[in-house]
Amino acid sequence: MIFLSKIIIRKYQPQIILVLGSEGINSIASMLTDIFRRNNLTTQSNVYEDGRSETEIFSALSNLSQHYKNKFWIGLVLLRLVFLKIFRKVVYPDILILEIKNEQLDLISKITKDAKCIVILSSMLNDNQCLDLNPMKIEIQKLLHSVSKDSILVYNKDDEQIIKIVNKINIQQLPCSLNSEAFIMASNINTHTKEETGEVDYTTFKMHYHGSVVPVVLQSRSGNLSVNNAIMSIACGLHLNLNLIDIIEVFKKNDSDSVVS
Repeated sequence: MIFLSKIIIRKYQPQIILVLGSEGINSIASMLTDIFRRNNLTTQSNVYEDGRSETEIFSALSNLSQHYKNKFWIGLVLLRLVFLKIFRKVVYPDILILEIKNEQLDLISKITKDAKCIVILSSMLNDNQCLDLNPMKIEIQKLLHSVSKDSILVYNKDDEQIIKIVNKINIQQLPCSLNSEAFIMASNINTHTKEETGEVDYTTFKMHYHGSVVPVVLQSRSGNLSVNNAIMSIACGLHLNLNLIDIIEVFKKNDSDSVVS
């Protein structure tokens, strides 16, 4: 399956975006999907389920919507894939967004070896402070060394664990921060609530980019983690030459109502 996945990447050459970290990856993937849809770019993403690491990633790479549990169904997927590639013209998505969980890191390193990717590294923080992050950090470094040197790394500059990882990486880096100078920095973060219910209505912040300050509204989202996710998503969009105004307009909408996870 790894071999076939590499063939698919080589044949269709989608823009691959890998979203890594222990927090926020689902939120980032959702934000990116909204941004790309607004810009009329087709996307495909994986929906993570325990125990299906290889088949679910292969399903996403194969542009198939279903996930398969056993070898019989995997065989049918392979037959269908061969049929589609031989007898039908397949419209492949422009952008492939993969949310990568810890146990998938070794697999995705093999699939994306020497591939040009955008890697987003969100956060290594975890509520369980006793969690040993070293194995995860080693696997992330392995992945970052395996992708093409033309790849891009977008990362959370405020996370000390991530800084230890990226210091040893040679690909181009786009740091994002709430506290210090970076490719994109956010400041003046304020959460606004509905008077009648006390629920979060929206969050505002100022985005600092190339000497300019741009106000941003995050509808139905709150907290520093949501802002961090937003500025990393914006950095990704800007790298792909999308219009900044179009990008931040997406966050005013409430269509997907992305959650932080």
